[in-house]
Amino acid sequence: MFLYIVLSLLFLFFGAYSVVVKRNFLKILIGVELMLSGANLAFVTFSSGSTVAQTFVITSLLIGTIFSAAGVALAISIYRQCKTLDVEVCKQEND
Repeated sequence: MFLYIVLSLLFLFFGAYSVVVKRNFLKILIGVELMLSGANLAFVTFSSGSTVAQTFVITSLLIGTIFSAAGVALAISIYRQCKTLDVEVCKQEND
């Protein structure tokens, strides 16, 4: 159990690091997905095998998949408009 808690904290830490530090939109999206996976792992670890918790995690995974698909579509749109996925460069071009 301790290993799963440490692993979920690592997922949360590296996801937050990626969201805060990286400038590439896809890397930020991957960081958000890492944080979602860490939260799901922690939720399952602390739930002690409850079927309600498993249902919430499956629902969370489905919502995360929809979020990822929307994020990739947004990344394609950003790339077509700005010719880069760098968030700062695209922000400066649109100001």
